[in-house]
Amino acid sequence: MRNFALLYANKSNLTNVLFMDDDIKVSSISLIDDLFELKKKYELVGSHITGMNDDSILGHIATDLNLSNEKMLSGGFVVLSPKTVSNYFLNIYNEDWIWFYFQLKSKRYFQTGNVFHSITNPFYKFKSKIIFKNSGRLQLKVF
Repeated sequence: MRNFALLYANKSNLTNVLFMDDDIKVSSISLIDDLFELKKKYELVGSHITGMNDDSILGHIATDLNLSNEKMLSGGFVVLSPKTVSNYFLNIYNEDWIWFYFQLKSKRYFQTGNVFHSITNPFYKFKSKIIFKNSGRLQLKVF
């Protein structure tokens, strides 16, 4: 869906857009205003995710090993300029860090404020959400 949004934003000649997942709650609209203002200085701007952390595999490993690390931006809540995006999101669940790595080479980003990610069980009805083999082809069921 994020790649579709990028294509749509480019076709619509939008200057800056906010990607916000439907399970993110923002405590104040002023945070969104702040992000768009900071976007004038940085290529990508987002907020820290609280609640159910939108973390990468590397982030989970670092947490399990008690390593302190800077939490990275999340595709679930970020302001960007579609025209400056040089790569599309990979179709790998919760691995936005790969996209941000490619996107941020020699670019600047900033995180400010907090948003709340609704807490859910990611394994609820997992069988309907996983990759399965059908008719000799690998398919991904969208959820």
